[in-house]
Amino acid sequence: MRIDDSDFIAEFDGRSWTALWKWKSGEEPPESLGGAVAYALAKQYEEEVSQELSEWKKNGWLIPFNGKAKAILPLVTVVQAAKGKVRPVLDYRALNEFVSSHTAESLVCAEKLRRWRKMGSSLEIIDLRRAYLQIKVDSSLWPY
Repeated sequence: MRIDDSDFIAEFDGRSWTALWKWKSGEEPPESLGGAVAYALAKQYEEEVSQELSEWKKNGWLIPFNGKAKAILPLVTVVQAAKGKVRPVLDYRALNEFVSSHTAESLVCAEKLRRWRKMGSSLEIIDLRRAYLQIKVDSSLWPY
């Protein structure tokens, strides 16, 4: 199965999805894009972030790259106090200006959520926190 959209290509090989984003200009951005490898992390969250990154490695979601890096995506810690969770995420902001992307109409999404909430107690909340980690990034993009 293959999805070829205006801003990405995704392929399913029968076991997993691999995604390849498309550059705005059709060309890769200049080398040495990005800055800090990680932002400062409050001591109180170090253990949770370390455990989460260990799990990423164990599951094969975070693997070593031994090639020449063309961009550095800093690691950011997102604290979700209401959920009692701390999540490490990669900061793609420096790279995003070179990537062609379109997003869904936010009003459409909001309306869909309102309709789902009206369905009452027959719904189950699904935590998609790890869903994006299961989509592989095409190896041609690993330098970024």
